[in-house]
Amino acid sequence: KEDKNMFYIIEKGTNQHVIFLLHGTGGDAKSMLDLGKRHDPEATLISLEGTVNENGMNRYFARFPNGSFDLDSLAEETAKLFKNIEALIIEHNLASYRKTILGYSNGANIATNLFKDFTTDFDQAMLYHPSGVRPNVPFKPQAKLRVFMTYGNGDPYLTEADFKFLKQQFEAADIRVVEYIHNQGHQLIGEELIQANLFLK
Repeated sequence: KEDKNMFYIIEKGTNQHVIFLLHGTGGDAKSMLDLGKRHDPEATLISLEGTVNENGMNRYFARFPNGSFDLDSLAEETAKLFKNIEALIIEHNLASYRKTILGYSNGANIATNLFKDFTTDFDQAMLYHPSGVRPNVPFKPQAKLRVFMTYGNGDPYLTEADFKFLKQQFEAADIRVVEYIHNQGHQLIGEELIQANLFLK
């Protein structure tokens, strides 16, 4: 389905939980569905595909050639994502559902920025290997939000200091955070998913 320029896949579930899924660079709307099912096989899954193309790879916002974030693109695409999510909640009658946003890498980055630009109705965010976006900008108040965030000590894209600073920023906005750190790199590992499921429960 095309919805305001964002392609998405929806798989209707049987409980009152909806998970919005955001892929990493080079992923697509199908990439995160299995992960969503692992976290809650009965949830409604909505997987949104990034609309920015970088050398044939889908992303949620643009980068400059040196790898730094294009902040104009980030602002524009974050607003687009927010509008899409709001519209999907209305269209599919999800307002009363428990709402989770789950992002990996680039998807985690735009989810993080969503909470800096907008006050949302999310109950949970699961941020796998986020980078700190706009570290000088605080988070907006989020009434219900709990955050699970992960980091790998061998991650080439993020330092542990940046990860800890991002956690502190969430806590400064009275957002509760659970962190999980492993000794691998930027990839997801099994223990990470186990800890995420404990967080969700």
